[in-house]
Amino acid sequence: MCRALALILILLAVLLKDHASSVHGQQAPPAVPLAAQNFFNEAESSVESLAANAILNYKNREALFTTCNSNSRCSTYACQPVDLSSSGLQCLAMPGNIVCGGSGTSSSCKNATVSSSSYIRLPPKSTRSDLTCDAQLSICSQKDLDTQSFEKIYSNDGGPFNKIAWSFFGFSNGVFRIYPGLELPPSNCTPLSYDPRKRPWYKAVTGVSKEVIVLLDTGGPMADALSLRAGSKVQVFSAAQQIVTEFLDTLNADDVVTVYSFDNVGTTLVNKKVQISNDAATTKNVLDPLKKAVNAITVTSNGAQANLTAALETTVLQGGFDNSTSRVASLKIIIVITGGELADGPTVEVPPSISQGVTSQQVRTFIYQLSDSTPGTPTPGVADLSSLACTLGGSYDEVPRDNILDDPLSTLRSFYSYVASLRFALDGQKPLWVPSYAAYTVIGNVISVAYPG
Repeated sequence: MCRALALILILLAVLLKDHASSVHGQQAPPAVPLAAQNFFNEAESSVESLAANAILNYKNREALFTTCNSNSRCSTYACQPVDLSSSGLQCLAMPGNIVCGGSGTSSSCKNATVSSSSYIRLPPKSTRSDLTCDAQLSICSQKDLDTQSFEKIYSNDGGPFNKIAWSFFGFSNGVFRIYPGLELPPSNCTPLSYDPRKRPWYKAVTGVSKEVIVLLDTGGPMADALSLRAGSKVQVFSAAQQIVTEFLDTLNADDVVTVYSFDNVGTTLVNKKVQISNDAATTKNVLDPLKKAVNAITVTSNGAQANLTAALETTVLQGGFDNSTSRVASLKIIIVITGGELADGPTVEVPPSISQGVTSQQVRTFIYQLSDSTPGTPTPGVADLSSLACTLGGSYDEVPRDNILDDPLSTLRSFYSYVASLRFALDGQKPLWVPSYAAYTVIGNVISVAYPG
């Protein structure tokens, strides 16, 4: 039986056509006509109902997965659309599904047309034949949303919902579902062409003003190999670099990020502190050079283990964070990515000054261990990072090795869940209106209302 790897963070949004693009704030402004206000209220109510059903489905995901043996559980892949000249369905191949378990056909994508059922897009770097267990559960468990929520939202042809373009949501593992189903043109079906976690509506719901410091282990053991699925191997450090570069694309406007590498010699500043802006220039002038700098880092040549305590001392006690008045309200985050074999020894005992510094500056620490062991199985020489995270009031995750390259961003799931929960609380646990942005497809600019689950 497939088991979920971690909590799935569900983001839902209802896309609205351009007529509503005058809403520029995060919530619908009060001084709008009554009919428009009713529309906004109904949209918010619908997205909350959709979220409630999705959360319930997630809780029942394993039971629902056992029912995937029928046509009703098929999910159509947007890049391999239904052949409109045929009476049969062309469904996503799912292991264990006798109806959709075949290899399928290789028909090319048609021009954008819609279907009366929802369609899905696979996570980046995934194909129908090598979906992770987590992705399979996400796809199968939410198929019932077609009848639970989607059809009801669009059933009132004369009411306000004839103005809604699409309803969709994305999982923290990169699975994306859209209703009505949208068939994609070939230009939108290339590998890595779409990741919901990098879209404005998803980033808005996981967005709080924050300053992030990334600590990247470059000690000798990071040159070891990880054994992935199908017998393939990858260097631990190479996997860590991919996680960091993918993470940078999910930062929001006003976020500040600094990357450090650390080994047995010391802690090295990879980039000067940079602030993200919500424009294309940020990618060209800030993020692209930073990714290049991260990819240029190498593992120490002396083979020695890295010193995490010294890296924490540098970043926490020696001015790693901007504590000026302008950033005092920002959330402060440290993300540690390591293989776990550290010079600190099996028990990482940081001095009280570090834990006090973390507390006084209200820093939240996330420690991620990439290892070749089975999660939960003690490995000789690997530090007890769980206890360290507890000491620092943070969190620790031993990353399932099969997920590391299949979906680097899912490695950081606990981080995204945390910031989304904060944003949800700041918004009073109400739906969030996302200002106008360009839709990924050809429909133009849209606004959306989003709700995390």
